[in-house]
Amino acid sequence: QSVARSGTAGFGIGAGAGRLDSGGAVSRLGGLHHGIRTGADACERDPGRAHEVNVSGTKRIAELCDQAAIRLVYVSTDLVFSGERPSWTETDAAVPAMVYGRTKLAAEEAVLRSPSAVVVRVPLVGGRGFGRRGTATESIAWALREGRRPVLFTDEYRQPTDAESLLPPLGTLLEGTS
Repeated sequence: QSVARSGTAGFGIGAGAGRLDSGGAVSRLGGLHHGIRTGADACERDPGRAHEVNVSGTKRIAELCDQAAIRLVYVSTDLVFSGERPSWTETDAAVPAMVYGRTKLAAEEAVLRSPSAVVVRVPLVGGRGFGRRGTATESIAWALREGRRPVLFTDEYRQPTDAESLLPPLGTLLEGTS
């Protein structure tokens, strides 16, 4: 098993019969990893798989980055909080209400065992995404375009951000200047 070390090569790690890939990118500066099992509903349906991918997979990526002296920036979620109030601070206790949030919190703990690693908790991401799975706003737009009623939550406080706004601070963290 190895970690790609040049350019912005895809970040892939062999994992038995399957592969964990597309979960981030690695450069000479550092690794960016956001986890792979992101759908909260999918995590609730299959908590074992959510743990395998989000926790065990992330732990292995963190170990490999640490061994290769590559800084890891792990993109987590605001769903590590309970969602019972409209805003949170870095010092608030993480008390996830869902499997997805619990697996992301456990992954954060694994990542932070490395002294150079950084965890960034981001809220609901909107704007243009990449790949087959869209951002929150893309999912709503796609459903409306197809004549389907979008499925939204009514029992959470969320503070959305756009994907483009995340790039500059993530780049700064990868460079190790913050």
